[in-house]
Amino acid sequence: MSTADSQILSCSAALTQDIFPNIAGSYKLAKVGTLTVTARVLAIALTGDNNVFALVTFSWSALASGLGPLLVLRVGRRALNLSTAIAMMVTGIATALIWNLGFELSGAMYDRKSQINSA
Repeated sequence: MSTADSQILSCSAALTQDIFPNIAGSYKLAKVGTLTVTARVLAIALTGDNNVFALVTFSWSALASGLGPLLVLRVGRRALNLSTAIAMMVTGIATALIWNLGFELSGAMYDRKSQINSA
């Protein structure tokens, strides 16, 4: 539970401080942002039929797909403008979503089917 509430608070802080900095000064709007993130997380937790391992595996694949190519180019000292970087992240995350939800190919990459059945 400690990890869950810490992640909710850090996500809502990123939302209110970084993505929408104009609402950072308003206490009420910051609380609305935290409640919005909490409601979304709660809805995902209640409606999702996946186990924790499947959610963590998907989260890591989306994170790696979204940031990996960008990181490789930046380590290679390639200059990127903001729109290209955002397009790379959106494409990577969309690819992870399509791979996992569209084609359901995560079982081919990660052996989670046998781990789910053995539990």
